[in-house]
Amino acid sequence: MNRKIGIAKVFILVLLVVTFLTGCGGNDMQSENIVSPEDDLNNFSKIIGEENLDGFRLIIYYMNPFILTRMPLSVDNLIYGITAINEPPREKNDVNGLYEQKFVITGSQLEEHIDLFTQIGKIDLIPVEKESYINVRIYYMFESEKDGKIFDVALWGGYDENSMFVNGTEVKENAVFYEAILPFLPENYALDLKNYIAGIWPGVSE
Repeated sequence: MNRKIGIAKVFILVLLVVTFLTGCGGNDMQSENIVSPEDDLNNFSKIIGEENLDGFRLIIYYMNPFILTRMPLSVDNLIYGITAINEPPREKNDVNGLYEQKFVITGSQLEEHIDLFTQIGKIDLIPVEKESYINVRIYYMFESEKDGKIFDVALWGGYDENSMFVNGTEVKENAVFYEAILPFLPENYALDLKNYIAGIWPGVSE
């Protein structure tokens, strides 16, 4: 009986070791395939430096950043709306989104600001010290006919600092990601965004 228990213990030990080693190997393989947000931005910078922008689109979903909501909004909430508990699941269609305006910028409009876009690939993204939740008011993405979505930005994180999410990774605020969309917003929308960034609340003069 004791001999059987000893064999069982050895078998379990061997199984645990094999599982551990396999897990380590799997993690190594995954880490080799991870694409960082910096890689995505560098790739974007290279693409727009080598090609014309006829096949590119910048899509912006905009909600006034001063609007308060009962709960933090995800990107899906902003773009597709919120499905009530008693509602059947709805098809993802941005017609039902909570955003105020959707802007689609293409071709020649983008080419006018190509110098600004090339700066995106040169910035250093700084991870936040403490990760938070997303509470988005403005979301935008660059996509091309050839490669689909290249990268996206969601504004903002839910803690005190104005963190932002670049391709899903929360990083510290960087003015380049504001400058990338300001030229394409109507004047009143751009002013609201600038005032929000500066901490100027509506009705309060500078």
